[in-house]
Amino acid sequence: MNPFHFPYKKSLAFLTLLTTLACNEVSQQNPQTSLPATTEKFAVIATSEPSWTGSGAHSVVSLKKPRTAVNDILPTDTTDIGISCNGSSFYRMERRSGNGNITKFDINTPDQPIYQFSTDDPGLPSNPVAIMFVNEHKAYVIRNMTNEIWIVNPSATTEATFKTGTIDLSQYTPAGAATPNMNNGVIVGNKLFVLVQRLDASWAPSLSSYIAVFDTSTDQEIETYQESGGLKGIELDVRNPYGKLVYNSGKLYVAGTIWPDNPGWETTTWTDYKAYSGIQKVDAATYVVDHNIIYNNIHPITYLEIVSPTKGYFVSYTSAGNTSLLSFNPSTSVVSTNPVAGIGSSGDRDITDIQLDSEGKLWVADNSTIAPGLYIINTDDDTLDEGPITTGLNPKAITFCEK
Repeated sequence: MNPFHFPYKKSLAFLTLLTTLACNEVSQQNPQTSLPATTEKFAVIATSEPSWTGSGAHSVVSLKKPRTAVNDILPTDTTDIGISCNGSSFYRMERRSGNGNITKFDINTPDQPIYQFSTDDPGLPSNPVAIMFVNEHKAYVIRNMTNEIWIVNPSATTEATFKTGTIDLSQYTPAGAATPNMNNGVIVGNKLFVLVQRLDASWAPSLSSYIAVFDTSTDQEIETYQESGGLKGIELDVRNPYGKLVYNSGKLYVAGTIWPDNPGWETTTWTDYKAYSGIQKVDAATYVVDHNIIYNNIHPITYLEIVSPTKGYFVSYTSAGNTSLLSFNPSTSVVSTNPVAGIGSSGDRDITDIQLDSEGKLWVADNSTIAPGLYIINTDDDTLDEGPITTGLNPKAITFCEK
């Protein structure tokens, strides 16, 4: 088991967080208080210092108003962390080079680790970017810096019984590259869909990206017949899928993220960035790709969320620290001309995640230095429901748990 890293000593009052769950009042500013016992659903937020250097932690925020937060829980000496929930359990992923790991918590005891297990192969970094859950005893760990997905038992009690198998994706690794750059995924029914960026040896998106499909009962890859390069997966028009793969109403949605402000990419032989950026739809049952690219703009898309076949949101990236939240209609491809609730109008927003909660509201993580925090959007009229909600360290990633 890997050691935990604490950049500062926690106070005695904070250590008694879970013995006072019956309290009815919580301060957003005070990490030494606890969550109200009547709250059944929570957002769990991965947080870190805004510069992506220094320390990280997590926060727990009540889902319904009055939304209250417990911040700076179990600090760690890395800022590159992710978060994922399954029922009442949540999992914090540390992606530091040479010490990739997953720490499990229960939402009732959010400052008490159940375990911390490594996701690295011997002597090699793994960069765990996402966990896809089949059930409480089976999940897939998407490891960006390797050729293998790990099949794991989230309920394991020892590190020796945590990893139960692997899925090899080396067939997607481009010639000269070390890995296929698997980036995210989603489980729909009995199928696991995995985004594969396929960056070349120069880390440029000069090759087609794919969605690889696996049967979750057998862990075998499914032939989709939607490619041109001898692979079984779904070949995409968009490249470098950066954010998550979203499923809604029979369709998969993926955003290609081409960075025109990266000088290294401008030296490639292909220069039409708009041809590879934007949102693409894929039929989850037939695997057929819709070649109509939504928002194939010079500004890349970093994060994506779908509310319904006629309502979605994405984050448009202009430059570092200058992002906007836009809404769009996935059926008509019409994109709003103004940022939702003004988030991005001032040019000083650094949106690092957007997630839809079970109440139908959109949570937005703003890592900016101007007005950092969580913003909650009413998706019926695109108005601000609440925000910014302070998370101590800046919010980086969002997930949701049930108590």
